Amino acid sequence: MQSPDGLFISSDALNFGETWESEYFQWNIRVENRRNEDVRIREFHSTCNCSSIEPRTATIPAGQAHDFHLVLDLRPHAGDEISSEWRDFLVGLFPNVTDEPEANGRRGWQLRGRVRAAVAFDPRGVDLGRHSEFAQALPIRKLLLTTFVPIDRLIAKSSSAMVHAKANRSAANANGIELEVSADQLPIGAVDETIRITPVLESGERLPSRSLPVTGRIVSDIQASPPAVLFGTRCVGEVAQETVVLVSLTKRQFEVVGVTCEGNEDLAVEQLSGQTNSEPAFRVTQRVADVREHTGRVTINVRFADKREANLAVPVSCLGIAASPR
Repeated sequence: MQSPDGLFISSDALNFGETWESEYFQWNIRVENRRNEDVRIREFHSTCNCSSIEPRTATIPAGQAHDFHLVLDLRPHAGDEISSEWRDFLVGLFPNVTDEPEANGRRGWQLRGRVRAAVAFDPRGVDLGRHSEFAQALPIRKLLLTTFVPIDRLIAKSSSAMVHAKANRSAANANGIELEVSADQLPIGAVDETIRITPVLESGERLPSRSLPVTGRIVSDIQASPPAVLFGTRCVGEVAQETVVLVSLTKRQFEVVGVTCEGNEDLAVEQLSGQTNSEPAFRVTQRVADVREHTGRVTINVRFADKREANLAVPVSCLGIAASPR
């Protein structure tokens, strides 16, 4: 099939036929230059972010051809509802061969094929949620996987030794497989792991693997309210104040063993008296010394009953501006 730029791709190369759903389906196309002069492809574009093309740029001499390697993600897009075994796949390929922006994006080809799904995920990821570092082990998450073809078993392999997955036949759905996802003691921070799901047919054939993202967040048990002190815009000479309260997400007993200010000599903090030990309060004071941005932080060190300690940093910011003349 020829484009107006004199470039040609055979129709066979623009139809990959029928294949199993895959994240990394590979396909090659040969682009022929049927012009009497060299053609430089400055960049290959596609109509979705589900493909990569290498090389992205190339010069094809007159009367010759160049091979391009494609890697396609044949999984359904976000929001697509998958209710059947087969679906059509279509992506546009557009070579940028001119400096005229309005001409690019209109001359190209369509690569198509039929994609066969063995398993549908619902939902398409596992969210472990937001939990205190002390609220572990986390509750088991369960997903129902619907099978479209006879599956002997699913192999589930996690990217982390702390995240586990087990697949079982669903007792309530003859065509379903239940995936249980659990986690051990996870460190503080974002959870960003992957479970690779590999369907195995009754014939023993292993189909292309699918990745199932596992997300969540583990936070320090001690939290500040508010988590940051944002004074906004204040006039020079003004003194701004805010009260910060500490709480334990799991209602644990703790004591404050130290409080410091950093990064700003006009920043001060004091613990308020008459407060309960379970939720100590602090007054944060910022003196606006001059016209500039004032930034700093208050760091509070606490100790739990089991002698473990934790540091909590509370950012403080303020923009000093000149006072309006009276």
